[in-house]
This record gives sequence, structure tokens and C-alpha cells, in this order.
Amino acid sequence: MSLMLRRCIQPAFQLKTIAPQSCMKITGCFQTIGLLNPDDKHCILAHSSNTYQYIHTTSQNFQGTHAKKKIDKKKNQTAYIKPGMSIKKLAFKLKVPEAEILECLQVLTETEYQSDQALQDVTLLKKTCKMLERNYVIVDDKKKAHDKQQIKPKQTSKIEVLDIVKQPPAADELLKPRSPVVTIMGHVDHGKTTLLDALRQSSIVDKEFGGITQHVGAFVVNLDSGHSITFLDTPGHEAFTAMRARGASVTDIVILVIAAEDGIMPQTIESIQHAKNANVPLIVAINKIDKQGTDVTKIKHMLASYDVVAEEFGGDVQIVPISALKRINLDQLEEAVITLSELLELKASTCGSFEGSIIETRTSEGRGKLATVLVQRGILKKGSYLISGNTWTKVRGLYDCNGKQINEALPSTPVEVDGWKEFPLVGDDVLEAPSQKSVVNAVEYRLEKQAEEKANSDKSVIDSIRKTERETYQKKREEKLNYFRSLKSFSRIHKTSISWAETWMNSGKLPENEEIVQTRPKFHIIIKGDVAGSVEAIEDVLGTFRSDMCDIDIVHSGIGEVTQYDIELAEISEGVIFAFNVGVGVGAQSISDNVPIKHHNVIYHLFDDLIKLINDELPTTLEEEIIGQAVIKQKFDVTTKVGKKKQKVSVAGCTCESGNLDRKHLFKVIRNDEIIVQGNNLASLKHHKDEVKSINKGQDCGIQFDINNSDSFEIGDTIICYEMVEKEQILDWRPEFIKT
Repeated sequence: MSLMLRRCIQPAFQLKTIAPQSCMKITGCFQTIGLLNPDDKHCILAHSSNTYQYIHTTSQNFQGTHAKKKIDKKKNQTAYIKPGMSIKKLAFKLKVPEAEILECLQVLTETEYQSDQALQDVTLLKKTCKMLERNYVIVDDKKKAHDKQQIKPKQTSKIEVLDIVKQPPAADELLKPRSPVVTIMGHVDHGKTTLLDALRQSSIVDKEFGGITQHVGAFVVNLDSGHSITFLDTPGHEAFTAMRARGASVTDIVILVIAAEDGIMPQTIESIQHAKNANVPLIVAINKIDKQGTDVTKIKHMLASYDVVAEEFGGDVQIVPISALKRINLDQLEEAVITLSELLELKASTCGSFEGSIIETRTSEGRGKLATVLVQRGILKKGSYLISGNTWTKVRGLYDCNGKQINEALPSTPVEVDGWKEFPLVGDDVLEAPSQKSVVNAVEYRLEKQAEEKANSDKSVIDSIRKTERETYQKKREEKLNYFRSLKSFSRIHKTSISWAETWMNSGKLPENEEIVQTRPKFHIIIKGDVAGSVEAIEDVLGTFRSDMCDIDIVHSGIGEVTQYDIELAEISEGVIFAFNVGVGVGAQSISDNVPIKHHNVIYHLFDDLIKLINDELPTTLEEEIIGQAVIKQKFDVTTKVGKKKQKVSVAGCTCESGNLDRKHLFKVIRNDEIIVQGNNLASLKHHKDEVKSINKGQDCGIQFDINNSDSFEIGDTIICYEMVEKEQILDWRPEFIKT
């Protein structure tokens, strides 16, 4: 038997005494090659997956299981080899007998070699090392000996091993025609959902609160012509900008719905911009043409000003006048979509792994976290492992747009997938993983990578903040130092108490500019919604909050019913829970009495309620309310008794020009828009020689201020009688879509 063969048949099993005919049962998946020794009928050679096993059926230690393999420490060592090396030297480097290398070379090339023969073929060297199960590194001739210690065996990139990425584009011969994905966009209440109702002969609009779409709806419409179209119905309300942008990014065609009676509106312009940014072709549907006084031609001219030029004007945009309510010209609109999709030659591959995009997420009692996924490549099947962002799922249930369970989904099909560990982010890609182990490893890798990127980002932010603070500190010290230098007594301060000056400089304030810390009320809110898009829209609107009166703090936001955790958070933070299209969970109902929960199903009602709540909680302010006004005509001195002594004081001779002057209120003296005297400082108010309580408009009077301000006024000054009244504050912020 050759040396190579002896190496390949080292025992890997410990077997008990059995009959020779049972040999095949023991080998299991191994295939018997033949007897190693004709005189020993119990000694066989078997192999599987390029692995040779030596099995002796008369061993006294048969356990029926694999024995522990002996660890060959030489295999773990790395050999540095280079082309042109002799077989003898190669054997020394690999720490194997020369005969084994000669055997390997004979098997690989069917040629006999000599020990002193040089091996120039790099590929042959690699194959020999792999067959002998040795770690190796191919070293270039130009490498120096001391560089060899720095060379490490080639390793596969971590991202290639752990992360799951998109496949390269499929070959043209693998592509098959698919249905178009069409997004319906436009201004709120222009009839988008009514149009979709008419196309699929349903009543979606009745399911939307307030008659406006507040979710991204994904539906498949089967036309009478035999074609099918996947529609995405995006909200037209101003608060749902992000939803419209996502709709444009995953679509093939955009149908822009414009009400003939309203024309082009703000969200119409925004939708046009979304389509242009996504480089998606437009079809314009001018709706509500059944109403009197509509002018379709006028709207076409208006669209031209936004670079949406109709075909009849020499452009490339199909414009179809329709009535979704009366179902007028819907066949023309369907034909326009099919024609444009054929021109676009929409195709996708059904081979390889599945790829898609998250359209919407929500929770469902009994089904957990759900995500609407648009299939973009491959076939999505039950049992598949999916990854999206930093979360994953094993597909246990697939549901079509009608809520019916299906077994698989082809490209351009929207389906609802359950079982997500966490909510995926709307708009993220969805990829298929080969196994649960690979998808878990990929999620762990992405989380580690995200944490690493965050750490690097935080470090740069911290360094930037430190730099800014250091520059600010140095600037303030310089300002304070210049201030001290400007003082006449600075030299004395410097000589007598330099430590006092340092303390003053480091205190953060100048002597004449003491800092006043003002506190602003902060309102804590918790947001819960039925789908991710709704929660995102509310958070986006709150992100525009700017006010000089108060602050808003979003303590927590999430999808699904109000839970016990939400109640506890609101109780601790003294906040308010806003529940959008969701109720209170069974476990939270018993403890929800002490926490305000605001239920809403229309987004602008939610913000109306929020603003009213803030206005009710804002502290009242004191404001001046003018009672009357007088002008000083004369100034004369009188002698009056102050305590036990007589003292000369000044009296202002005035004429009341507006309102009345009431002694019980406050007074102030204004000169050139500057307040000279202010406060409850009136000592006497006389009409002629009589002391009175008030002076009406047009009457003359004499006013004497208290002894401290008796000579503070001049002829021509204005005296104002006023009182301080409490007034409720009104929040100085409103979302743009809420009309005042």
C-alpha cells in the first residue's frame, strides 16, 4: 500500500466486532471502495466527500459513533512557500514526508516527479497544499525573509461571510415580464382613493377616517383585459410627505390625480417633484370632470409651467380626463398604464434569492408584528428567512391584499409577512437568507457595525463640542480679561487680589451682566399608532415644532396598542398618550385611569387637540392694560407735611386726555419712550382743591408722587394709569396644514 493511501485511511471510527456483511450499515453515508488486505476480510476502505476512512470491523471498542479526531498541530501552522521551490524543500516547509507530496503530484498530474525537481506552477502548489490539508501563503520572490512574519493567510472578508447583500443583476435570459407597480399621488381630497375604489370595485374610502388616506395601501387590480396592476395609494395630506416620497421610490409609474375644480395644489406640486426625483414617468388623471364649470385645458396649461407637458402639446405625458365617481374614461386610464408599462419593458427575475422593499408595518392581535412587502425579485415563499435592516423573520404566513393566505408571491406582488422580531423600517430593503444561522449572524454583524459607526460618529461630535467649548472658554476669558484691564482699579485688583479676579473670571459672568436662568414649561407626550407611516408622519410634524413659550418632548413612540409600559412611562413623566387608530391593551386598561389618553383617527384632529392641551396648560402672563393717560402741563412746588416736618414737594398739573386716572391703579411717567417713574407711587390726586379717587377724560388735576419721586417729572412728560392683568397664553406654533 502506498504512503499516500496509508495517510488517507487513518482510522476515524472505533468499531465493535460485527459480521463482514454488516460493514455497509456501519459506514452509513460512506461508499466502500474495496478491501485493503485480501487476507483480512474485516478491513475496508470507504470514502465520502473526498474523505477516506479506514474501518476495521473486528475492533473491540465499537461504539457506533465517531471517535474524537486526533489534532494534528502541524496542520495549524502556516507554511510560506514560493514558486520554483523543490519538492524536497516543500516537504520540509509543509512538515510532511516527501513521498506524500510525490503521491499527491502523481494524483493531480498523472506524472512522476523527482525530489529535487522544482515546482513552478502556483496552481499546482495550492492544490497540493489543500490536498495535504496544510495552511500556506504564497510568497513572492522579492519578499524579504523578515517580511514573511507579517504575512497572514488570506481570509474572506467579514462582510462577505456575515452580511447578506443584494445579488448582482440577473442575466437577460432569466428576466420575465412583470406587472407594473403604479403609485397614485396627488393633493388631499382630489379623489385618489375613490379612483382606486372604481378600479378594483371596492369601497376603501369608507374605511379611512375623515375620508382621507392615512396609510400606504398596496393592492393588486386585475383588469378585464387580463393584465394586472399593483397600485400603491399614498396619502395626499400634507403631514404624510415621507409616505409619498417612499411611494415614488419603489414604483414604475406615477398616476397624478388632479381635481378639475381645484387645479394644481401644494401636494400636487410636491408629488410632481417626488416623481422627478425618483425618475419615474407620470400619467395625469384629471378627476371630477362630471362637475360643471371644469376646464381641463386650463389645467393642462398649468401643468406645463411645472414641466409636465401633455402629448398634444408636444410633450411625453399622457393626460386622461376621468370621473372616478361616475366611472368615466377609466378604461382609457387603464390602457394608458398598460401602454406605458409595455414601453418601459418591465421585467424581473424569478430565479435566485428573494429581494423586496418594506411598504408599511403594523401590529395585529394574534399575529404580532406585520410588514407589507413588495416583491421585487425572486419568489417569496413560506418558510423563507428574511432580513431587513437590523431585524429578521421566518415567514410563517403570507397574506395577499385581500387578507387571504397564499404560499408564494411573484415580483410586483404586495404581501403581508408576519413573525418579525422587531419592526423593520419602512422603505428598507428585504433580503432572503439561506438559513436561520446566517440571518442571525447577519443581524449581529449589522448591529456591531452600527454600534461601531455610532461610536465613531459620537467621538467626532464630542471632539467638535470640546473644541467649540474650548474656543468659547478662551474667548470669554479674553473678554473678561479685557474688562478688568479697562477698570481704573485693575492695577490695584491685580496687586491685592489676583485670586479674586480669577474666581470672577471663571464664574462665567461679568459684574454688570449677571446671567438670568429662565425655565420653560416642557410637555411630555407618548405616541402610539396603528402603522409605522402614521407614527412617522406625526413625529415629522412635531419635528417642526418651534416655540418661545414651551418645549415638546416625545418620551416614546411605537406601533400597536397602548401597553402597560406606555402607561408607566406617562405616569412617571407626567405626560399624555396620543393613540392614533389604536386602543388600550387589556393589560393596561386597569391602570390607565390616572393617565390622560387622547384617542384620534384623523391626524389634524390630533394636532388640534395637542395645541388645545398646551394652551390650557401654559401659565398665564401678566400684561399691562392702560386705564387712562394724561400730559403734564405745569409743574409747581407746594409745602406739605411729611411726618413731623414740613417739606417742599413738586406737583404735576395735568389734563386727562384718554380714559380715566384711578388712584387705586399703578402709574408711570414716560419721557421720550423711557420710563422715569413706575409703580404704586401716587401720594395725592386732586381736582381743584378736592382730593378725589379718579379723574375722567378732559378734566384737569394735580398729581403728587411719593416723596422719593416727587421731583422726577418734567413738563411735557406723559403719565399713564395702568393695571396688571392675567392673560392666557396662546401657543405661537401651528402645523401648516391646520388653518387658523
